[in-house]
Amino acid sequence: MAGMPSATASNELSPTTAPAAEVPRPRRMPRVPLPVPGESFSSWVDAVARDSRCHPRRLLTLGWQLRMPSSRSVSGVETTLSGAELRQIHLATGVPEKALEEMRLSRFFDGPIPAFADEPAPWQAEALRAISTCFILRDHSRWCPLCIAENSGRWYLRWKLAWSYACLNHNVFLSATCPACHEPQERFGVEAADRRLFCAKTRRVMSTRGRGVRCSHPLTEVPTTPVTDPVLLDTQKWIDYGFGHGASAQPGGKSARMLFRFPLLADLVLRLRSPELFQGADPAIASAAAENIAPYSLYGLGTTAHSDSANPLLIAGAIHLGLQLVTGGDYRAKAERFAELAQRRIRDLPRSWPVDPPDVSLAQSQMMPPTLFRALVGRGLLRDGLTWYTAAH
Repeated sequence: MAGMPSATASNELSPTTAPAAEVPRPRRMPRVPLPVPGESFSSWVDAVARDSRCHPRRLLTLGWQLRMPSSRSVSGVETTLSGAELRQIHLATGVPEKALEEMRLSRFFDGPIPAFADEPAPWQAEALRAISTCFILRDHSRWCPLCIAENSGRWYLRWKLAWSYACLNHNVFLSATCPACHEPQERFGVEAADRRLFCAKTRRVMSTRGRGVRCSHPLTEVPTTPVTDPVLLDTQKWIDYGFGHGASAQPGGKSARMLFRFPLLADLVLRLRSPELFQGADPAIASAAAENIAPYSLYGLGTTAHSDSANPLLIAGAIHLGLQLVTGGDYRAKAERFAELAQRRIRDLPRSWPVDPPDVSLAQSQMMPPTLFRALVGRGLLRDGLTWYTAAH
């Protein structure tokens, strides 16, 4: 667990220069809580707002002189900040611009990450595009109730990755929704400074004549589920390293390297999973998969807050299946078995699958194991976009 930061950011943290003439110069805040290592930008904004006893939006607009139109949410700021705005925040808080950049989601797809360090540049660029569309939870975040109870509501940036399913500090699965209102967090809720500790989702009830009533369930008291499979914990450790966290102690794990080599694999098996494939899996992920086993299109709802990709237990199950397809040898036999079970289930539930199998481009086909790609194409579950286009023309 990263320790709590020192209480304030000093005015002497780094030298300042005058901003552009057309940008109002923000006043330097006398006292600013420093970011926790690995914290997300929006979490830090809430921490500063709590410490300053003001609304987060008021902090951004009046304190840091940022433009905040009604369409721009506090949570969404971290993905849309410009270089000039980062400079404004630095001038107001003394926190270095590099530290502010490290708290933004763009760090995962705007440049190389450790997992792809040895990959060719064209493949790496395609993989980073896949990350920006399939791996990022843009409109919500998971959390560990035990972590936020210990660090007074600081949320880590890695919790906004689809592949973050476990907390390695407490060996539990991450939480995804409030147990009281069943809503995800960081999504269209009240943007109050304490929303990291209490559910900010509002609902309309008849007793208040249609006015919104905040849920306010303590997020630190959400029940947690232990991770019983050490392989899942080891894989999460390497995934964290692969995305740029914990680089000081690189763990081993060829299996996780293979998952990164095929970044769409987990997204694919999430939609083609079958109960028969979960024999010997962690009981929590086996139960979660069995509750919602209907297949989905390969490029379905993706990272929206109520989709399968938002559920850390289902993601853990997809990674569990993905590991089976890239480790231990017998890849062809494993791929054929996976495809057979998926085809059988789709045949039993015809309405849950598109009439035409989704086309997969050449670039997309390189994002999954070739044995699996051939097995799925051979059974008509995917369509090789290049082959189909060549035959049609």
